[in-house]
Amino acid sequence: AIAIGKGAKANAENTIAIGTGNIVSGKNSGAIGDPTVVSGNSSYSIGNNNNVSADNAYALGSNIKATVKDSVYLGDRAQTQGIHTADAAKGEAYTYGGLNDKAVAGKAGSAAAANKVAGVVTVGNGTDETRQVQGVAAGVVSADSTDAINGSQLYYTNQAIANVATQATAAKTEVTAGKNVVVNQTTGNSGQTVYNVATTDKLDVTSVTAGGVTVNAQGVSIAAPTAHNPANTVSLSPIGLNNGGQRITNVAPAKEGTDAVNLNQLAGVGNALQNNIERVGKKAYAGVAGAIAQGSIPQVTRPGATGIGVGSGYYGGQSAMAIGVSAMSDGGNWVVKGNFSANTDGHVGVGAGALYQW
Repeated sequence: AIAIGKGAKANAENTIAIGTGNIVSGKNSGAIGDPTVVSGNSSYSIGNNNNVSADNAYALGSNIKATVKDSVYLGDRAQTQGIHTADAAKGEAYTYGGLNDKAVAGKAGSAAAANKVAGVVTVGNGTDETRQVQGVAAGVVSADSTDAINGSQLYYTNQAIANVATQATAAKTEVTAGKNVVVNQTTGNSGQTVYNVATTDKLDVTSVTAGGVTVNAQGVSIAAPTAHNPANTVSLSPIGLNNGGQRITNVAPAKEGTDAVNLNQLAGVGNALQNNIERVGKKAYAGVAGAIAQGSIPQVTRPGATGIGVGSGYYGGQSAMAIGVSAMSDGGNWVVKGNFSANTDGHVGVGAGALYQW
């Protein structure tokens, strides 16, 4: 365990506490910042004023309360809004404001959304702290896909709905517009009734589920790996965070206290810490060598005598030289001694003492 900083405590095995007032009591856990409490096992915090009580939880930011295990908290005041799981077995996983996948595809659909969520990835608190997730690649759209869907894909979904009218044959059917659908009735060249169906300009839905990812008023839920699909593109499970084998790249160096840090910055902190430890160790070894050198100087043993002596010392790769003067009173009752040493780290030491014997 390593604790660095005023009031820092690393109370469990394999723990790290770096900063003022950090307390780490969970096994295999760590905290960098101040002051932070980490009581969960295998959990880490980088930032200030965080409280990580869940196991396998990671907090990157400040003012975070991490209470859900196997989860990742990103950004200032990030918190979970509860874990939501769609019931794919009931065929309710794909719903767009009352228009379900069965109506769109014209056949019974099935969803591969998992019925168990191991944890969450949160980048805000759902109220006054929300953040966009940008640069999302287009997800795979298939019966068993659990990929995230981006705005571009939703745009083309709207276009596909708008083109439904071109595939309809003439029929005496009444078409009623739904909440997010506009229907315009015209007469075709052959006298048939043509219905032009399109979505409204402002789509209003209560929940969107695509590829195992559910977006609703409660936040974003990411489905965990299933038995038939153990390698989801993005998932959080008891074995860790699976980002589909992809890295989070091009992270700029952090400037503010709530910024994300990159690997170079973390490596720099580790290197600086190691260098400081080595410098402190070198100074300590040199000091021990100086003490050995001063202690190695003999003193006079004859009453009324005065003598000068030298000594040397070596410890931990560092060495020192010392010179000393000692004297004994004529009656042999008093002995006085003074020493001076210099070590290889460039520091000097001075010592003096007196002895009365009878």
